[in-house]
Amino acid sequence: MKKLQIPLGIVNGVFCVLLAVALGLGFIHVTGLPYRLEPVADAAAMENYRAVMHFLSPFVKEPFSLPTLAYSADGAQHFEDCKPLFNGVYLLGLISLAGSAILFLVQRRQDKRRYWLTSGIATVVAPLALLAYMAIDFDRVFTLFHKIFFNNDLWLFDPKTDPVIRILPESFFMHCAVLIVSGVVLAAAAQIVGSVVAKRRR
Repeated sequence: MKKLQIPLGIVNGVFCVLLAVALGLGFIHVTGLPYRLEPVADAAAMENYRAVMHFLSPFVKEPFSLPTLAYSADGAQHFEDCKPLFNGVYLLGLISLAGSAILFLVQRRQDKRRYWLTSGIATVVAPLALLAYMAIDFDRVFTLFHKIFFNNDLWLFDPKTDPVIRILPESFFMHCAVLIVSGVVLAAAAQIVGSVVAKRRR
């Protein structure tokens, strides 16, 4: 079993990243915290923002609509395209929670020092690299993300036909990314600390 600690740690690190992303997205949905930091977040904007978040919530099957802003068919279609991605994140989060629990039980009676250390490192490497890249050129990361996950250019909103883009500035998505990556880093730190504590106890 000791030979499996490193590969299991890497797998658990991937699970932890997916779980942290799902939890971070859920936190953004529930609290709207990153959006509250935006200068455009007045009462009317918040109402429309919450309508977007409600539509993107899992299990919601209502058609896309906004309370006070006009929107085009292409704009509505983009949010329709976003919904499966959001649902997929939540589903992967649930799967990751189950996977991490199973791996923890597998390692329950073993010396977990190497397991937790490997998992912590695997959890933090990719998010920190992404955060560094975003700090250098967030515009490029933002564009690349859309090109990877969407097979059209409907995400390039025209403010004249889809004024919702005015209340969803690029800085909002940057704040969301920083919040989610911060959660991943905290998860990694907790595992590395757990490894150190386990080592001292040994």
